[in-house]
Amino acid sequence: MTRHLKVSVLSDTKAIKEATFGDILIIDFKKAIPYTKVSDTTALKSLSVLETDIIYKKIEKIFSQPNRIDKVSIFGTTAENDSIKSELDNMWAKNKGYYFVLMSEFDNDKTKSVIEWAVGKGLRPVYLTDNNKTADEAIAFFKKLNNGAIAFATNKADDYPDAIYVGLMCTDIPGRDKWEWKEGTGTVVSGFDLADIDKLEEAGINTVQEEREGVLGLFPGKCSNGEFIDIEWGRDNLQYDIETAFIRAEKAPYKIYHPGVDPRGITQIEGIVNSVIKDYASDFREFIAKDEQGKVRAKINVKTEYTQQQIAAREFEVAWAAIPSGSASYGEIKGLLTFDKTKVGGVS
Repeated sequence: MTRHLKVSVLSDTKAIKEATFGDILIIDFKKAIPYTKVSDTTALKSLSVLETDIIYKKIEKIFSQPNRIDKVSIFGTTAENDSIKSELDNMWAKNKGYYFVLMSEFDNDKTKSVIEWAVGKGLRPVYLTDNNKTADEAIAFFKKLNNGAIAFATNKADDYPDAIYVGLMCTDIPGRDKWEWKEGTGTVVSGFDLADIDKLEEAGINTVQEEREGVLGLFPGKCSNGEFIDIEWGRDNLQYDIETAFIRAEKAPYKIYHPGVDPRGITQIEGIVNSVIKDYASDFREFIAKDEQGKVRAKINVKTEYTQQQIAAREFEVAWAAIPSGSASYGEIKGLLTFDKTKVGGVS
């Protein structure tokens, strides 16, 4: 993020997308691997990654999804606990350009360290609890987080829903489509009994469930902070695009007038924000809601009252609010079968 513009987008609920917001980094805990981008699993041989290694299996799952991502970044470290963060900082200083951060396997301390590091960098950590952990153990770890991590749990060996679902969704436009109800290539039911499934779903941990015979889906499709994944993902991309729009405007041949002095500044700043919000309400992105007339459900307010010091320092403020289009995923459907014609419209 830039040092000169601070852009934040809050959620009041518990152009083409930037490639960064669909790119993936996988961190391996078993061996030291220099930061490398791979476009297929054959490239892993030169890194001494074997077909039996979990990181190999997860990359294979990612690449096997219908809309195949073109590359995955990998990095391996054998450091312990918080020392991992130092190694990741060194790697980050030279290698950026990814959003989802997965791990080859689960380790209470190491996984927690990577999650904290990723959140601190504005990235989206994704983890899978070991299949030998009970639902209660998965929930106990999950409750320590309270951040935007995406948590998966399974009771099956060689099941990698974290890789499957990130691989499935990463080529989508951030925020356009929900993650719940989806079924990726290689998906299997997570194997917990119904009581554990209810506990995991209530906590916000994602599992694969069988809704009908042979019909699988991911539920609840949420991050560990309680928000749906698509909302968090879309918000991050929107925040980035607003910041980028202001940077481009500041670099333009003309200046942005200060809204506390010149009314033209109000129009300019409002136009910059409005252009991005309208893009996110377009039929292409479908992230911000529109009303029946097609008007964007958003409001922008550019502050016009400033102190002399603020004007002299060229500081400005703009606030906006918008309603996400969201998704209809969980509901109640009621019906009536009757021979009483008065209760059914359009019957003569």
